[in-house]
Amino acid sequence: MSHILSSLRFRITVLILLAILPAIVLFHYSNQEYRNREIALAKKMALDLIRTITEQEKSLIDGTRQLLIAVSQLDGIRDPTSEDCVQILSNLLPHYRRYLNFGVADVKGKVLCSAIPLSKSINIADRKYFSQAIDIQDFSVGEYQIGRATYRPSINFGYPIFTDDRHIIGVLFAALDLASLTQFEAEILSRLPKGSMLTKTDHDGIVLARVPDTENLVGSPAPEASAAKEILRSEEGVTTAIGPDGRRWVYAFSTYPSSLYQADLHIIYGLPENVLLADVNQVFNRNLVIMTVIGIVLLIGIWLGFEFSFLRQLRSLHHATHRLAQGDFGTRSQIFPHGNSELNDLASDFNKMAVNLQRRKHDLIKSFKKLQKSLESTANSLASAVEIRDPYTSGHQKRVTKLACAIATDMGLTNDQVEGIRITGLLHDIGKISVPAEILSKPGRLTDIEFNLIKNHPQTGYEILKNIEFPWPVAQIVLQHHERMDGSGYPQGLKGKETMLAAKILAVADVMEAMASHRPYRPALGIEAALEEIAKNKGILYDPKVVDVCVKLFIKKGFNFE
Repeated sequence: MSHILSSLRFRITVLILLAILPAIVLFHYSNQEYRNREIALAKKMALDLIRTITEQEKSLIDGTRQLLIAVSQLDGIRDPTSEDCVQILSNLLPHYRRYLNFGVADVKGKVLCSAIPLSKSINIADRKYFSQAIDIQDFSVGEYQIGRATYRPSINFGYPIFTDDRHIIGVLFAALDLASLTQFEAEILSRLPKGSMLTKTDHDGIVLARVPDTENLVGSPAPEASAAKEILRSEEGVTTAIGPDGRRWVYAFSTYPSSLYQADLHIIYGLPENVLLADVNQVFNRNLVIMTVIGIVLLIGIWLGFEFSFLRQLRSLHHATHRLAQGDFGTRSQIFPHGNSELNDLASDFNKMAVNLQRRKHDLIKSFKKLQKSLESTANSLASAVEIRDPYTSGHQKRVTKLACAIATDMGLTNDQVEGIRITGLLHDIGKISVPAEILSKPGRLTDIEFNLIKNHPQTGYEILKNIEFPWPVAQIVLQHHERMDGSGYPQGLKGKETMLAAKILAVADVMEAMASHRPYRPALGIEAALEEIAKNKGILYDPKVVDVCVKLFIKKGFNFE
């Protein structure tokens, strides 16, 4: 029995019960009751908003219908190619500011007349409002769209234009600015509690109207991602989620069939939880003060009682864990002879774990060094295979590697990046293994066919190396080491930033070594000629920063290939 009473599990259980029991008694009934009442009120507000918005949509549709019917009777509208048509429609816009545009299209959908100037020919035959107006020969309502002339979210309406003998010659259309609906909804929101937010979305969660819309979210997914998922699944209800401002919000929502959007829409009424539940929070804070006083008394007693029972063991274990996390695999947790038995067992297991980790670390370091040595040997062997076939360039890859590593180091690249360049440098001409030896050692000028064979060596090198799992992108760097800043390089013709930095470094080092060394078709040109070449083409063929560092290495730091 004494062992159970002294166990860590029992003491923590007693602590939790003492801490939460008063909170459950004080908060459960009153807090939950007030909360449910306020949430039910928010849900009622959402339903009231739907009734108001439905009436507004019906009024808007009826008004638009009457307007289009009246305008379609005008002679200038019946002749959309006349100047009178543009004049009539452009005069309408200042008087009907809720619309973005008015226009007339022929029966094939080509827009012939528009209230706003058109920068290009526009055809609306694929728009729902156009085809429906033609089919039913009456007023039609379109879908949410981004206007081809206005480039803004809108809903368009269409009405057929008839001749005197009721023959359809075109469609008169009006583009409703969705922002105007937002203004109406803003008026509604002004009568609701301060801090409220009203959002209208389609069945995919795309915002059609939002008040206030400080982030211009119309046409974008609703930002309340976690709440939106539940809203799209349900007809109506209330949910809570983290809002765009980082605070917790209560969202009351309901679905209604919209006459304007021709689809079921979701109305979401949101209010910060701290605003909606202000009264509840007041009661909560009052009870919290009482609970705090009780908690302080309990914590003082618990602290004094636990200090000598198991806190010392916890601190020792925590200290050892911290040291282990910092890489000290030799650390051990202290075992207290008269301490808690469960904590002593935990400390003992920790110490066993630390011993195993220390052993594994040693094995990993040993394996890494062995792998690194094997990688080095493989790279050198592959490089030697190329040089055996091309004795005139013997040592070329190693000298290029030496210069490339020096440039990379001076540019401030990390040791790992420099090591990657070193391995790549040893292998950068591995693709020449596929080029006939007589071409590599030919003393005269190469033919176009021979030169094209040599130009294939970066691609061949890439194919050889691409399936080898190096810690660095060795195959990609080999593929790019003959690319140039202006795109004149090969094999891909990359430009500027499209080429990796490591490849740019190897390109400069490769040119320097090649010009400074003897070749079958010419004697060595020397370091000065090589430096002149890269300086002359700095920013054109070669990366400017790499060139500057290379020149500094030779001129100021006395670098040499030997």
